[in-house]
Amino acid sequence: MKYSYLLISLLLSFNGIRAQQQAEVEYDYKAVYRLTFQQDSTDISSIAEETVLLYLNPNQSRYLSLGQQTKDSLFATLDRNTKSMAQFSRIRAMIPKTAFNYIIFKSTKKQQLLYAEKIVKDKFKYVENLPLQSWEIQTETKAYLGYTVQRATTTFAGRKYTAWFTAALPFSDGPYKFGGLPGLILEIYDAQKNYHFSLKGFEKLKEPVQPNIRLNTYKRVTKADFLQIKEHYEQDPLDAMESAGIKLDFSNSSLSRAQAKQDLRASHQKKNNAIELLNN
Repeated sequence: MKYSYLLISLLLSFNGIRAQQQAEVEYDYKAVYRLTFQQDSTDISSIAEETVLLYLNPNQSRYLSLGQQTKDSLFATLDRNTKSMAQFSRIRAMIPKTAFNYIIFKSTKKQQLLYAEKIVKDKFKYVENLPLQSWEIQTETKAYLGYTVQRATTTFAGRKYTAWFTAALPFSDGPYKFGGLPGLILEIYDAQKNYHFSLKGFEKLKEPVQPNIRLNTYKRVTKADFLQIKEHYEQDPLDAMESAGIKLDFSNSSLSRAQAKQDLRASHQKKNNAIELLNN
């Protein structure tokens, strides 16, 4: 229980520090989604679920998983408050696990998307044009969490999607890289429902929220370079870790380096169902 109090106190400490900083961007609204996804395309039982967040203002948004937000907040606080390694490990164990270690910033004003992700020890970011989905808006409507939502369909990155949006929330945005409709996307899923986002709640925040990520600590690369780095990590995670400067000692382990390499690769191969099947 005392570690739960420690977790809360660290988060409050971070909020206090953040409030003192000059904000470049502030978000006035928050949408909370449930994301269910199939991790292994060959195994229909590999369904997982996470909570993901979309922070909004009229021109910009920030999308990330709840686990990533908690991790970023705690690490930012720990950077400013020296803690013992034992305490750090206990706090880290309380952070919700996430399969999505990235943050997506969208700007409709600049028509740009910034993607930031940490791979092993290295932080990378790339900028691309805001993806423009070609939507077919249909007449079908339904009720969803008290909103009247309208059906729309599109194809994006190799998947066919159905979305339900509402003009009652005038944000041309949605979870992940989705957007471009005349209202906020409350629900969206691909034809196989390998990825299914469904809104759990929407609120106007009592106080604007500022980003808790220091983008100046991320190395800017091209999208092509980032995808190559990510592919190297997914195909050979042990080699990627060692290339990043992580020293792994197998001398006192019953597991050999070759076996560890094989096990890690096998584990990553089970997470083969990326949301984007095609990368432009």
